[in-house]
Amino acid sequence: MALSALIPLQTRLDPLVSELAAGIKSAEEQGMKNAMMKAVVAVVQAPNAKSLSAASIQAIEALTKSNADSVDSRWQLLRSQAFGALCGVVPQDAALQLIGSNAIIDAGDSVPAQAAKLHCLAAVIAESPALFAGSSELQSRIASSVDTALAPDVASVQRALASLPAARVAKNTLLNLDIAPAGSPIIAPLIEALVRVVDPPTMGAFDSDTQQQALAGLKSVAKHRFAIAEPQRDAIVAAAMAHVRDRNITVKLAAERCALYALRLANVPAEGFAGDSRGLDAYVQNMGGPASDKGKQVVDYHRRVLNKLADTTRELDYASDDDDDPHRERAVANSDDEA
Repeated sequence: MALSALIPLQTRLDPLVSELAAGIKSAEEQGMKNAMMKAVVAVVQAPNAKSLSAASIQAIEALTKSNADSVDSRWQLLRSQAFGALCGVVPQDAALQLIGSNAIIDAGDSVPAQAAKLHCLAAVIAESPALFAGSSELQSRIASSVDTALAPDVASVQRALASLPAARVAKNTLLNLDIAPAGSPIIAPLIEALVRVVDPPTMGAFDSDTQQQALAGLKSVAKHRFAIAEPQRDAIVAAAMAHVRDRNITVKLAAERCALYALRLANVPAEGFAGDSRGLDAYVQNMGGPASDKGKQVVDYHRRVLNKLADTTRELDYASDDDDDPHRERAVANSDDEA
């Protein structure tokens, strides 16, 4: 939508907000609603967004709450992105109140309600992470929201609506040094929640998309913040190895990459670490030695597959598989098709 590109050049945003709010309410086609909501996102992300009037702020807040249970994924992405940016525009006290009401799961929330809140939570983490940096209470509520959405005993055909964004929230939180610094009490619960998605005793409660997302998240944490993943390395590797023969190819590939980085076999240029077998040796010993079932499995798979994958990461023309940037969702949204 060309309007989205022109909005940063506008000196007066309030009249535009009024027009967009009225247009979204009256539009019948979802595509038109999405196009106008994308323009709303551009408004809240504009350099002069803090000049918005109280009436415009209220209108945008109302838009971010509208159709929260919509099954249109594009609308959910834009609605939550507008919410995340809005939290960065309003005063901190108001932002914290918005987060508490619209981005934190409460007991009794339905699965669609959980999903809507998690989309908003992911957006705030991407757009305004500083809001969480100094609040241990908000950090703990991130962990509790993820834990609720990834509880293995939730019986709902809709559970993937919430479990998939929950896995993303866990990943992006763990990759953020300000929200989850070393030693933070939320690190272990978030990693445990991701492991639960792919751990054999509980993985049956989750769909393949959520399993792939959880494995990708664990891989990202092991690759970029191994120090916080190391205490739970054995659980991460064991869960990953349970999926290296998965029939779903995306899950299988994610499991291989997860094991590769959790075992520290791969080259990590950012650390100047070329990869070695010490992590593999330690894991095998912890599993009972190379003669044990889990020890034998990983040694054999390393010989046939993981060793070759590790070698490719040391090649000069290796194209990184990074999808680890916590701000990636914002970049993807901004580069989406122009409407």
